[in-house]
Formats: sequence, structure tokens, C-alpha cells
Amino acid sequence: MSDAFHRPDAPTRPTTLSVVITTYNEAEHIGPCLDSVAWADEKIVVDGESTDHTREIAEGRGARVFVQPNYPMLNHNKNYGMEQAKGDWVMSLDSDERVSPGLRDEICAALSCSPVDGYRIPLRNFFWGKQLRRAGGYPGVVTRICRRGNGRFGTEYVHQGLEIEGAVESLASPLHHYPARNLYELIAKLNFNTTMTANHFGRKGTRGSIPRACLHAFGDFIYRYFCRGAFIDGAAGFVLCAVRAMYVFTWQMKLWERKKVDNRGSPALPASLPQLPLGRY
Repeated sequence: MSDAFHRPDAPTRPTTLSVVITTYNEAEHIGPCLDSVAWADEKIVVDGESTDHTREIAEGRGARVFVQPNYPMLNHNKNYGMEQAKGDWVMSLDSDERVSPGLRDEICAALSCSPVDGYRIPLRNFFWGKQLRRAGGYPGVVTRICRRGNGRFGTEYVHQGLEIEGAVESLASPLHHYPARNLYELIAKLNFNTTMTANHFGRKGTRGSIPRACLHAFGDFIYRYFCRGAFIDGAAGFVLCAVRAMYVFTWQMKLWERKKVDNRGSPALPASLPQLPLGRY
């Protein structure tokens, strides 16, 4: 790890960090992701039975690779990977994320003498090669680092984050996120994730409504594009706000559809992730 972890005046052994990455057909992303955490003591990749060269690339960069079923709820594999970790601290990453140099230095400094049990990190999104200033929700934070054994991902909802027992603080430097290369990938992820979301709210008894779906989608777009200032990100900002509004509309319409049209229970859910590099949220 970085020398920032190995304080010469430290009364105990150096603090160690394990990084856990979940993958599914991520040959394009896993190399750069692992390169951004090459300084960590341990790299663990939990692969959902990829059919490309994801595992070979990960092993070539020194990661310990575990193969698990390709669960639609990827948090099962995140938790599995955290259970395999040996470091004092565990950091969870998706393969489309990169630890920036500033974040690396901040992590090393913070964990060497940390009084807390976990850390939140600002997430900076990129799309079409452009760093998003507002459309990606920056500086929205994600909880990704915890003491080993003190954190676990929820498995009820597709966007459930890392839940930590104990005090949590925020770091200042960003985690870089590349969620999709183009509209094709964005829409494919939208279709899959809206089904997962509709299933979740359907189990809670939420009912779908066409007027509500339209109103919420329109309100979401107005809020993100105008109130949050996503218009300053140009075409990328407009597209991402429109896709987000489509997400809100689609999951609510899938709830409505199953009651009014399909009448066969929850929206269909594939037994595994689609044949796209969607091993991330």
C-alpha cells in the first residue's frame, strides 16, 4: 500500500486494505479499475460467470478471483467478496469505477489512524468522455469503505448501499464513475434495473398509476435539469436527465402493467444478468 499507511511512529502493525470488485463480462473495464487500486494490499474480484476474458485480466493484475453465480441482485456477490477479504479495512468497487489519485492519498491517510468504522465517498460521473458537473448528481456520496466485518450490502433493492455498524465520515476526493459508453448501454441497464425496482415496490404493495408515473417523471426531469443545473453539462446533461425521468416512468408503469394488463404477478426477471457488461449499477 501507499507509504501513508506505514507510519514509522505507529505503535501497531500497518493498517491493511482489501478492495472487492464484482464483475460480469467486464474485460474492457476491469484492467483500468484494478490499475487504480494497484496500491492496495489485496484485490479480490468476484466474477458472475463471465464469458469474456474478465477473469484472466484480473488474475494477470494480481487479483484473487472467485466465481459465483450470476445473480441479478449483485449485492450477493459484493457480500461474498467482503467475506473473503483479509484486510483490516474493505473497500467495495464496481468495475466501471476508478479511484482517483487524490482519493488514493486521502484513503491512505485516513485509514492509518481512523477513529470511525466507515467512509462515504463523493461519486463523480463521466459520460461520452465528459466529466459531468451537475447531471451526474455530484457531489452525491456513496458508502464504500468499512472495517472488515462491520459492513454489509442490503439485498432487497437494486440500489441498496453498504450498511455499516458504527460511525461513518465523508472523504473529500471523488471516486470516478463511467456508468455507460453510450445510449445503448444506458437503456439496457434502465430496462433491467426498472424491473428490479418494480419488483421491490410491488412486494411492498405499491400500486402503479399512469398519472403518477407521468407526474413523477416530469418532476424528476425539471428538478434535475433546471433546479440542479444539469443544463450546464450540455447534450450529455439533457440525455442523462431524460433517461433518469424515463427510469422513474418505466418502473412505475411496470407496476401498473402487471395489475392492469399482464395480471401474472411481478414483472418478469431474468435468471441472470443480461448479456451486456452490466455487472454494476
